Amino acid sequence: MFCLLPVFSQALPSKSSLGVASGLKGLLQKSATERQAWLQESKVNQDLMFKLAFEEKYHLQDRWLAFQSLASLKNEMAVKSVLKAAKSDDWFMRDAALKASREYYPKASVKMAKKLLNDPSLIVRTSAVKSLHRAGDLKVVKHLWKAMYDEINYRKGKGLWVRKYIARALADFETRDLSNVSEKKIASFIKLLEESNQDIQLAAIVALQKLTKKTFGEKQTPIELKRERWLQWWANQ
Repeated sequence: MFCLLPVFSQALPSKSSLGVASGLKGLLQKSATERQAWLQESKVNQDLMFKLAFEEKYHLQDRWLAFQSLASLKNEMAVKSVLKAAKSDDWFMRDAALKASREYYPKASVKMAKKLLNDPSLIVRTSAVKSLHRAGDLKVVKHLWKAMYDEINYRKGKGLWVRKYIARALADFETRDLSNVSEKKIASFIKLLEESNQDIQLAAIVALQKLTKKTFGEKQTPIELKRERWLQWWANQ
């Protein structure tokens, strides 16, 4: 069960002076097992926790824990909570929905993550990529290539960090079947070598080594040198 609170690096709602009912507040401080046992006692308890999770007047960490508790139930209320969170106006709830879906509903997580690949929040988009990679559905490859060069993943002409996760997922997915390696596929990863981000360059090199069964250097060879050798090899083709 996931239990870490998200890294709140975007604009956050202020803590409500109203707080939450003392009973629920105390419950949230208990273990996940104790919270789940309380929720399973009655639908009334689940409705109270649902209200806590989705009312904006409550503090975000309380909402996060309330949602997490509901999602772990794996029942109708859990599904209802995850689907509602995925459409929330709050980025941290959409992020929570992605994490919950890949933890408890891996098949459904693919559909949700595809929709959130273009989310306004960089954190949510990154979670979406991680969900797709973890799910391992090769049908999403075209969506990942599109996201790799989508303008939403650039700021002032520079690529954002989500792109390194996209590159890693592509390097994995595009090399699972080596029975029919096309020149177009190789060219796609050669193009990634032109990126300034070394994490993306490394993902491209890993993919190229698998696709071509070639290596240019040892494990300890600097990425810059490997990159130059791959580009030179491609220029000579």
